[in-house]
Amino acid sequence: MTKSTKNEFLSILKNKKVLIPVLAVLFIPLLYSFMFLWTFWDPYSKMDQLPVAVVNLDEGSELNGEEINIGEDFIDELRENDSFKWEFISEEEAEQRLGNNELYMAVKIPSDFSSKATTIVEDEPMQAELIFVPNESYNFLSSQIGKTAIESIQTELSNKLTEAYAETVYENIVDLSDGLNTAADGATSITDGSLEISDGVSEVNMNLSDLANATIDLKTGMTSLVVGSKELRGGLNELKDNTTSFNNGMTQLEQGQKDLTIGLNQSLTGTKALEEVLDESSKAAIQLSEGATSLAQGLQQVVDLNPQLAKDPSIQMLLQSSEELALGIKKSSEGQKLITEEVDKLVNGQEELVGGMNLVSEKLTEAKNGVEQLDAGVLLLVEGSGKLDSGLTEMSSGINQFSDNSFLLADGSVQLEDGVNSLVGGSGELSTKLNEAATETSKIQGTESLYQMFASPIQIVEEKYTEVPNYGTGFTPYFLSLGLFVGCLLLTIVIPIREPALSPSSGFSWYFSKTVLVSFIVILQAIVAVSVLIYGLNVEVQSIPLFYMYSILTSLTYMSLIQFLVTVLHDAGRFVAIVLLILQLTTSAGTFPLELIPSSLQTISTWLPMTYSVTGFKEIISGGVNYSVIWQEAAIVQLSFISIFSVLTLIYFIYKYKKMKNGTVSNTELSV
Repeated sequence: MTKSTKNEFLSILKNKKVLIPVLAVLFIPLLYSFMFLWTFWDPYSKMDQLPVAVVNLDEGSELNGEEINIGEDFIDELRENDSFKWEFISEEEAEQRLGNNELYMAVKIPSDFSSKATTIVEDEPMQAELIFVPNESYNFLSSQIGKTAIESIQTELSNKLTEAYAETVYENIVDLSDGLNTAADGATSITDGSLEISDGVSEVNMNLSDLANATIDLKTGMTSLVVGSKELRGGLNELKDNTTSFNNGMTQLEQGQKDLTIGLNQSLTGTKALEEVLDESSKAAIQLSEGATSLAQGLQQVVDLNPQLAKDPSIQMLLQSSEELALGIKKSSEGQKLITEEVDKLVNGQEELVGGMNLVSEKLTEAKNGVEQLDAGVLLLVEGSGKLDSGLTEMSSGINQFSDNSFLLADGSVQLEDGVNSLVGGSGELSTKLNEAATETSKIQGTESLYQMFASPIQIVEEKYTEVPNYGTGFTPYFLSLGLFVGCLLLTIVIPIREPALSPSSGFSWYFSKTVLVSFIVILQAIVAVSVLIYGLNVEVQSIPLFYMYSILTSLTYMSLIQFLVTVLHDAGRFVAIVLLILQLTTSAGTFPLELIPSSLQTISTWLPMTYSVTGFKEIISGGVNYSVIWQEAAIVQLSFISIFSVLTLIYFIYKYKKMKNGTVSNTELSV
């Protein structure tokens, strides 16, 4: 090492005023590298601190008979997702907080989200839309990060929906094809069964017609039987009267006995004939009762096998008539049985009477005793004839009702036959159509819209709350603030900040002259910078006059701070200003959102002016020119900075002026 080189090092080491700035400069690269790397070491690891609103307007829908709400399912998924600090709020609250720059973005789930997702089963399916609302003016980089994250969530949700679509559609197609084939087989079985029912109904209809016609003869014969029964009862009453006067004369008795014998023989013959008719009628009634009961049961089985027939009024009437017919025939059969028993008794009595009359003819001497027996027998006959007359009347009523119902039953069977024929035709057509449908389902072909729905069931629709057209515009608030601060800092190197051009007359005049000079220059700096940005780079702003005024305000804010530091601390003040610049570059949220930097730096940002200048520039350049934000959150704070540091600088100049006036400090010392 040469002697001159050694002296250079020694001059620095021996002079503390030089040594301290050199040591400070040694730490500048460290401060820059450390602060930037520490601040932005891994901002993506703190994405869960970035507030993002989620607004669920989904009203739900129905798919395959099941209620679904994909919006709620999506919310449940986001609750388990730590991509952002999700805040599930109403649409009104989201709008308000976006306007107040409390949210970086919002995600809206539209009211028709589920209904569009279920259109996969329709001819023209529609993609469900997920609305992404970035607040780009608040932080442009966060909106880009958010868009990437939302697209990732979209892909994940789309994959799940696509999987669900594929499974649902495949199951539906398989079930539909199998179901149509099964239904076609069932319709064929219905057709076959309907043909058998039709044949059975035709046969029943034919038999019912014969039965109805036969009841006419039965009704006519029964009427004659009732008339004969009444005549028989009258004759028996007359016989009883004659037996009373039988004792008056044997001659009359003999002649009457002969006539009576003839009459009794005729009566016996008629009664026996009646007995045979009643036996046949009783057997027929029993068979008819059994047939009517079987008919009612058969009709009930037909109705049970065909629920649709149960709703037919004609079938219901037919079924009721068959039941009433079975009941009437049963009652008629019971009445005939009773009549038959009484007729049997009548035949026996008549046979005894004929025997007695024969004895009377042989033994007139025993006539008195025979008359007494005859009188008792006739009394029994009169009583029996009364029962016979009552039974025949009841039987006649039952047969009349049976005849009427048999005709109703015959008419109903005709309607039943027509209905069954219609059923046969309809079931055949159903079977044909179901087979055609099963064939057509196997030919189902996808459409382009269906393919797009499967490929991308969810579409991201971006509705920018505030829009930043490009990266340059997005980072203008940050770099303009940086440029204005550096411009003010460099100004303190080329212009004397403390030493006056002329000896000042007061501390205030000393402060005023220096402040007016540097303020004029920094205002020019701001005007030049803004003009080049607007007319050179074509940066679009919401209000050009406001942009100029706010840039001037920002320059004056920085200048008041730097002027104070350099005036009071000189070179050490510049070092402090550089440290403040580094802190502001990392904490002003000009690049990454404030929530993504270390929490200790987030607190520091509140006390640094660049935080507020960046906020104001964002609102003026790409926001909605919210004057409350510009004034309350930026302008007032910067005016406070200007007021505080201007007063402190003035106090310093007044203090130094007094010391200079008292001779304790010289102009030379002020320049050091």
